[in-house]
Amino acid sequence: MAQALQNIAIQAPAFQGINTEDSPLAQDPTFSQRANNAVLDSLGRLGARKGFRDYADSWDYSAVVLPQNQDSYKVVVESMSHSEGVKPIIGMSVEFYSVGMQSLGKQYFFGFVDVDTRSVKVAEIPAPYAVEETIKGSIVPFNGESNTNYYIFGSGAMLEADPVKETVELANLNPAWYPPQDDNGIFTDRMDGTVACAAYGRIWVSGVKGDYQRIYYSSLENPYKWYDGTADQTGGTDNTGGIIEVSQYWPNGVDQIRGIIAHNNMLVVFGRNSILMYGNPQGDPAAVGGIYLQDTVDGMGLVSRDAVCSNGADVLFVDDSGVRSLGRSIQEQSVAIGDLTANVRTEIKTLIASTTDKSEISLTYWPQEGLVICNFNREGKGYILDQRKPSSSGGARVTTWSEISFDRSLHVEQGDKTLVLLGSSDGLGRYEGYVDGVNETYQMSYVSNPLTFGDSVREKFPKRYDITIASRNTFTDFSARWGVDGTLQYSTRLSANAQTPGLYYDPDYVVEEAFEVEGVALFGEAEFGRGDLTLKRYRVNTKGSGPAITLGVDAFIKGGFFSIQELNVQTQIGRIY
Repeated sequence: MAQALQNIAIQAPAFQGINTEDSPLAQDPTFSQRANNAVLDSLGRLGARKGFRDYADSWDYSAVVLPQNQDSYKVVVESMSHSEGVKPIIGMSVEFYSVGMQSLGKQYFFGFVDVDTRSVKVAEIPAPYAVEETIKGSIVPFNGESNTNYYIFGSGAMLEADPVKETVELANLNPAWYPPQDDNGIFTDRMDGTVACAAYGRIWVSGVKGDYQRIYYSSLENPYKWYDGTADQTGGTDNTGGIIEVSQYWPNGVDQIRGIIAHNNMLVVFGRNSILMYGNPQGDPAAVGGIYLQDTVDGMGLVSRDAVCSNGADVLFVDDSGVRSLGRSIQEQSVAIGDLTANVRTEIKTLIASTTDKSEISLTYWPQEGLVICNFNREGKGYILDQRKPSSSGGARVTTWSEISFDRSLHVEQGDKTLVLLGSSDGLGRYEGYVDGVNETYQMSYVSNPLTFGDSVREKFPKRYDITIASRNTFTDFSARWGVDGTLQYSTRLSANAQTPGLYYDPDYVVEEAFEVEGVALFGEAEFGRGDLTLKRYRVNTKGSGPAITLGVDAFIKGGFFSIQELNVQTQIGRIY
């Protein structure tokens, strides 16, 4: 005989993110089996991510030679970099089309992004280096003669990009250029490595002439002077450039350099299956008491050059086992510790293993959002790691994004203003705030683990499902979904209507500033701005019976703020079956 109706509350559903590793029946209900196109908002609620929106209003091609009869073009952004105080730079390919949409060929450029006008100034790449490998190369900001320049290491050359002059030139044309040499003369007249890092007053490069067992470093505060190879310092007595040989120091005997990053007064060199950490990289590395091998880690490494980032306190990287923390890995010398994706380990390992071209995997930190994005651009899928606090299992609080339309992303800071640029096959975009005008509607989904409410042997008869939604600036259709056999068998369509916005802002002001800035305008002469947050409970009558109840929410988002505050299910508990 069924008992009286009982109310079971799930407060802050998915507050701890997705967990597909532990037994669903033994998990805390604040974990979930699905939280897609979602983030954890500032109050820890599961909410819809922001939108992906076109960013650039104009592309200035006046400095390049365009094909004759070109009528339109398609931009693909392949790489991005930024140093505070100067314009961000992007590596881009452009396919030009005639009036009849006949392709006129593809060309390769770098572009300088003006965040005040949302425009991109396109610059030519010196021949014969205007190729795909160049725009996919490493871009590192480093102090130039009068400002911060970008130095690009890609295919066959070291390029120097000046964000003030908005030009790209060969670095070896600088009068101060001195290439790496050996005892027989010039070893290479251009630094053609593909892995690079600017740190401790030098540029560190690997992959020169295809050699990923050496690191070449420039002279102190001089990107034009490299190892002279002779005892009499033919490059000048002030040339402190040099070479670090790593081939004999891999802990597993053999490896290749995949990435270089600076962290905690160390130069961290990532191999594919191991890590080398060099201490005291400041000063002259070749001097007595200079740089030395401080530590090694075996059994883990970096899957690709762009799959590593720093969150300020630690270095995160993608290994075959998932996203890992370098600090914990060093401390524990263990594969199990420091695994930020431990809650989704099996599925992310499978995705990494099935990605043939590992360069498609990237890792980026967005400090303003408090997120690390592990992006699989071929799959259009991302694992989103919240950086504010870990889950109770020790791993990061993880959600996923699907149908991702960007391949690379870049956090940009200009003074006290911030934005996230997105580079993709659709050009240059932005991770946009909760405003109207995002490109398309996307689906945010939540699915709980099967819930037994501590009594797995009694039948459940759900009678009502209550969903409390926090929303702003949105009129969102969403579905309340539920099931009693581990799947979502039933669904009811609802509509979330937020309170009408009470502020006004001038949309032209927002565009001019290129940031999400609110300004008050006269009544009737501008559009609605942010409205107050609306909390509202939606109720659905339910049916079915079974030992466990699964709850879900599917919301169809276009602009607007949408978060799940609380779930309640009223159910009768039946007899032991």
